[in-house]
This record gives sequence, structure tokens and C-alpha cells, in this order.
Amino acid sequence: MTRSDRSVAVPANVREALDRLTESGYEAYAVGGCVRDSLLGREPSDWDICTSALPEQTEAVFRDFRTVPTGVRHGTVTVILGEPLEITTFRVDGRYLDCRRPEQVTFTDRLVEDLARRDFTVNAMALSRDGTVFDAFGGLDDLQNRLIRCVGDAETRFSEDALRIMRAVRFAATLDFTVEEATERAVHKLKGNLEKIAVERVQAELTRLLGGRCAAVLTGYADVFRVVLPEAALDETKAGQIEAASCLPVKLALLTRGCDREAVLRRLRYPKAVVAQAIRAAQPPAEALRPTLPAMRRLLGAYGAADAANALEYAHLTGALTAEEFAQAQTLLRQIAERGDCVAAEQLAVSGSDLTERLGLTGRAVGEALERLLDAVIDGEAENTPDAIWDYLSKR
Repeated sequence: MTRSDRSVAVPANVREALDRLTESGYEAYAVGGCVRDSLLGREPSDWDICTSALPEQTEAVFRDFRTVPTGVRHGTVTVILGEPLEITTFRVDGRYLDCRRPEQVTFTDRLVEDLARRDFTVNAMALSRDGTVFDAFGGLDDLQNRLIRCVGDAETRFSEDALRIMRAVRFAATLDFTVEEATERAVHKLKGNLEKIAVERVQAELTRLLGGRCAAVLTGYADVFRVVLPEAALDETKAGQIEAASCLPVKLALLTRGCDREAVLRRLRYPKAVVAQAIRAAQPPAEALRPTLPAMRRLLGAYGAADAANALEYAHLTGALTAEEFAQAQTLLRQIAERGDCVAAEQLAVSGSDLTERLGLTGRAVGEALERLLDAVIDGEAENTPDAIWDYLSKR
């Protein structure tokens, strides 16, 4: 057992859960990613607990709280203690038959056996309520050396669960770590097993990976990504653009550049809204992105603020806009929004019914007249006030 020099701030509800289990005579530790992130000085997204208590014993310890048997067969009980906490019995996994999940699990009363089944050393550490870190596999050293290393034999770990291949490269990107040599060899050797993994799980790992320092990973493991994304040609230029992009839709638009964007992203099970945003980011023609006031008004009216910003960023990253043009366009979009400029027909100071009442227009003629008026307002030929618009019309 090793005590880390870094002070770990454990949330009150996690401390209470550890205290209750420990005071009831069981071993209990925070475990996995929350320990890793805390030791790195990051805010964990959630906290998991492992314990020597069997599921029914955990439920008895927390009988005064709401509990949910979320995965009792695998030892997991969710306790609502302020917010949900997953508490799982120490276990040993049986044979893996589908490159994803064990055929069965066996409960154990030994923490080290539970940690031995985990994927990477940096995820195989446990934290006691007194701040002691249990590190049986060199996770602390690997954190210090910024390495992703499998617990035990890498080929065995990846043969058990092929999703660990994607997790290895995802952690390399999100933590800005290097994959250890033997682990890297196994990643390349067994990458084909990713075809056996549900596409939704692969997509979730890919999405998280793209949010990290992904350029070196995308190029260094291009053979791995060809298994899950054979349509995309990845080179250093494209990978650098993807890493530089500020949001997922632009990253996906860049990743699928030169592909049937919609088909690829739907195959990867991205939500319809995300697919639409990625498509729209690459949709506007170059002339629609010129950093002029009329062009930016039209872009904003046609695409909305978020999609317009994405389109400008995509154009900049792909070289269609210079850095200066990109900055000018961003400034214009911000000014248009702050002033509340008219960018859509429904914002015009006169309505279709006004045109019908005053000019006798009906049917398609109303829509055509509103379009012409919108063009005039956007181009600065008429102010967006009733008097200015009627004056503009009287001269035509």
C-alpha cells in the first residue's frame, strides 16, 4: 500500500459511504478513474466505490437510503446518497466469450484480485477513507511517467475486452499520455477485434478522444481508426485541424471531409442533431462566408448563431478563410447579434398582412415581396422601420 503525496479531496457523500461500510466491518475504497483524476489534480466526473461487502450486505448497510440493484449479478448496487453512487463487490471476472463481457463473475474478499481484472494501471488504484492509495500494479509510477499500460499482459487484456483498445488511445489523447510499448504493440495487433464491439460503444470512446490532444493519436494509430472509420483518410494536416476545432460538430465535419458525411455519422450512431450540425458546418459556399456585413447577416439568418459560427470555424481550419478574415467575420457576427440586426423575414418591420392590406398583394407575391425587402434591409438599402420600408417601396 502506498500513500500519495497529493492531497485528495473526497466528496462528503463518498466519505459517508466509505465510513458506513468500514464501520460495518467491510473494506471499502474509492476506485478507478476518480482516483486517477484526483491524483492528477482533475475534477472526477463521478466516484465509484468497491467493497468486500456482498450486494445484499451493501443494501443492508444503506437500508436507510434508497438503493437500486443496478447490476447485482455483477455485484453493483447504486445507493442514492445525495446523488447516485455505484458500490460494487470485489470480484474476479470469468472467461470472456465475446471480446466484451465476462461469462460470469466471482465475488472475492481481496481488493488486489479486484484491481487485477482492470484495464490499465492508472485505473487500477484504490483510495481508502484515510487517504491511503492502494497501488499494486505501478499506477502511481505510470501517472508520474504519463504512461498508459495494461494491468498484466496487454494481449490478454485486449482479447478479453476489445473496447479497451479504444480506451487506451482515448486515454492517451484525453490525458496527453503515451501508450507503453507492449501495450501499443497489442493495440496494433488486436485492432481487428474492434469489429466485434457495438458501434455505440466505439462512438462514445471516439467522441471523448476527439475532445483531447487527439492529433498525434489519430495519426499514430491510423490503422486502428481505419477499422472503425474506414472511409476517413487521416493525415497530419487533417488531424491537426480536428484537434484545433472547438466543438464536436466541427471536429466531425473535419473527420469526415471527403466522405459521405451523413452516411458515416449515422453508421456511427451519432444523434440526428449532431449529424445535422456537422453537415451544416461544411455546407455554406465560400462566397457566403466573406467577412462583409451583408454576407454575415445572410449567414446568420440562414444558419442561426451556432451553425454560422461552426461554418466559419470549419472554413478557417480548412483554409477557406485566413486568420484575419475569420476574426473579421466573428466580429461581424457578434456585432449583428448585439445590435439585433434584421436577418430574417419575420424580423421585418412590416408583415405579409401589411403588404396585403396596403398594396393588395396576395399568395406567392407576398412571399416574394418579403424576400426582396429582406434583401434590401440586409444590404443596407433600407432601414428596418415601417416608414423607411414604405418609402423604399414607393420608389419602386
